[in-house]
Amino acid sequence: MTGPVEELARTLLRIQLPSLTRPEIGPNDPPTLELVQFDLTAYAYSSIAYVRDLMNGLLVLVAARNVAAVDLVVRGLYEWTMQASYVDQQNRIPIKSGDFVKCRMIMDRIQAGNGWVMKHGDKYWKPPLEEDIPDSLRIKHLVKAYKAHQLENHNKENVEDDYGYLSEHAHPNSFCFLDVTQRNGRMLEFVEPTPGRRNRGITTATMLDWSLCIYNILGLAGERVVRNEFIKMLQEVVDHSR
Repeated sequence: MTGPVEELARTLLRIQLPSLTRPEIGPNDPPTLELVQFDLTAYAYSSIAYVRDLMNGLLVLVAARNVAAVDLVVRGLYEWTMQASYVDQQNRIPIKSGDFVKCRMIMDRIQAGNGWVMKHGDKYWKPPLEEDIPDSLRIKHLVKAYKAHQLENHNKENVEDDYGYLSEHAHPNSFCFLDVTQRNGRMLEFVEPTPGRRNRGITTATMLDWSLCIYNILGLAGERVVRNEFIKMLQEVVDHSR
């Protein structure tokens, strides 16, 4: 798993994420474009900070030839890409139409939604304004958004196939045993996993899609500094792959 993924991980580390100041808008004030753009920028920066750490962890695991853990991380990167595609697509129409209340509802669910807190949080800590915590998004909504993203940008989609395949290797499943067993006639032998190339294509395509979604989100937010860095990053990846 070298090439574009390593180049993305390397260039993402160079990007400086400036601190953000929230607009002075109270909880009962109507949301403004500036507040929505703050939400979108905050999401994009946070996603960059988390995903680049995840990508660097992936490369460490690849170097350590840890096949089982690599599969888990690749699935995580896929889910972050699905979420980014949801944020990108869901905010386009309401921002264009000036429906900032709708944008805030979308982003509140993304940034504050937490099904675990709603169901189990009281056992550990009762958060203030608990009744205002929205439920987290279901994976089916993210899958639908990523399908739309792939159709828009690639004229085809393979989301359920790819995500299902990654999930088979991320849960207790007979697929996982294929890496550590080998049949020799009636003999079942246990072997060291052999790092392969099975997830290289999915990982590369996924991280390029994630980069495009973050680029789009920063565009919706009117952000230019980090967005320009993404243009340079993607150009470096293309040049490196030639």
